[in-house]
Amino acid sequence: MVEFRKLLLVTLTVVLTLASAALLNFGAKHLSEGVVVSSAVIFSVLTFNVLKLKLWGDIYQRYHLHDSYPLTAVFFPLIYLYAVAIGEGTLVWNKTLGVLLIVIGVGVMSYNRTSAQ
Repeated sequence: MVEFRKLLLVTLTVVLTLASAALLNFGAKHLSEGVVVSSAVIFSVLTFNVLKLKLWGDIYQRYHLHDSYPLTAVFFPLIYLYAVAIGEGTLVWNKTLGVLLIVIGVGVMSYNRTSAQ
């Protein structure tokens, strides 16, 4: 249960980071739409980052940094998939291989930490 909670909290920080990136991308494309849109984007991104800071505070109070921080590497595959999904990235073999290596590395590191305890 502890491992699941840690994974859930770290995943939530990754989702908030991805949402911030998506909002910033949206904001950059819609700068000409006025102050209201820009302000809403900035306020949303700041809110997500404050929530993320609060979550990391909770994570670090409960878990060791070396156990939780490597899990944030799953952000890179997600941002790659996001870029492909919105048409700003291309699905090519070398980037896909890099993403797979990151995912495998996170899995190996997490498994080794879990089995060592």
